[in-house]
Amino acid sequence: MVLLAQLGPGDTLLEIGAGTGQIGLALCQLPLRYVGFDASVAMLAVFERRRWESGRPTLLIHADGNNRWPANDGSVKTVFSSRAIHVLAVEHEVEEVFRVAAPNWATLLLGRVQREKESLRARLRQEMRERLRQLGYASPEGRQKEREILDACVRRGAAPFEQRFMATWPVQHSAAQVLASWREKSRLAGLDIPGDVKENVLSQLTVWAKDAFGSLDAIHSAEEKYVLEGVRLPTKP
Repeated sequence: MVLLAQLGPGDTLLEIGAGTGQIGLALCQLPLRYVGFDASVAMLAVFERRRWESGRPTLLIHADGNNRWPANDGSVKTVFSSRAIHVLAVEHEVEEVFRVAAPNWATLLLGRVQREKESLRARLRQEMRERLRQLGYASPEGRQKEREILDACVRRGAAPFEQRFMATWPVQHSAAQVLASWREKSRLAGLDIPGDVKENVLSQLTVWAKDAFGSLDAIHSAEEKYVLEGVRLPTKP
């Protein structure tokens, strides 16, 4: 990421949806000025605790990405987001990217996990989204929203980077493990939904998974990849 964006010492990287610091904590170890913001106070508290233990200087801000971002005009060398961009409005996202981007060189980089379509987690996620849709909760598809944002930037003069596979790793999950992890999250498929609706959907998924996989506790192996893509933004006059 650093090489692709040509980030140097003192350059500012702004992360949208910093969360608990899963990636941000690693970025903090580099000689950059890292600024991360997130709409979740609870998740930022976890990040802050982890950051404090590492001893690295970091600026973490509680802010909603659908409002004005906590960065000055023309102050950011790289805008980065991993698996969080799909919850924002596309037009607002693009306007803010161009507003905060440094005038001479700036990039927008988006990261996501790519799973095998027939993997256990992917099939569970697809079924979850369908059940939410039937209840009137349209879950934004992350890949589609990323594409819309990057295409909008290109229409404004940005140059796209070739998609890059940054890492590949094996995973092993059971349906019970995946469903348990979703129960612990405050959102479901990126949506804020009532607790009773969330529990109802997860209960239905439990029944579906038993039928689809034979056992909730059976371990399934798969391969996942981390994909990075983005654009170089045009220079400003």
